[in-house]
Amino acid sequence: MNGNEQINILGIDYGDKRIGLAKSGPMAIALPIGTYQSQGMKKDVDYFVDLIEREKYSLVVIGLPLSMDGDEGERVTKTKKFASVLQKASNVNIEFIDERLTTVEAHRVLDEMGIDARKHEKNVDTISAQIILQTFLNKVNNLHD
Repeated sequence: MNGNEQINILGIDYGDKRIGLAKSGPMAIALPIGTYQSQGMKKDVDYFVDLIEREKYSLVVIGLPLSMDGDEGERVTKTKKFASVLQKASNVNIEFIDERLTTVEAHRVLDEMGIDARKHEKNVDTISAQIILQTFLNKVNNLHD
């Protein structure tokens, strides 16, 4: 993927309660698009299959919540299970990106934007998804420089 190539990518910050969403925009910029309230695996997968088809996403990038020492815990297992079920249901390509510290970074971004800390909860997941997707886009673009 280079500056001349535009593919439609969905970024996901997967969580038990909320799932943050971002999409690729022009010039390889990740754009936040909102938060989806989780309703259980089947309903979540159905929602994302519909979203992928409707918006014609050709790739989904999902944050992998590794522990600080790089170990895979329960959150990684849940995230990989969701990704596996989604991939089988939609046949979309899925990539993982290390999401360590994205929530911390998202809170910092919201602070810099002047958003009251009490209002972070409704925005932090979509900003985290944006950071996850932007990290992926930067990594891919650096491979082609």
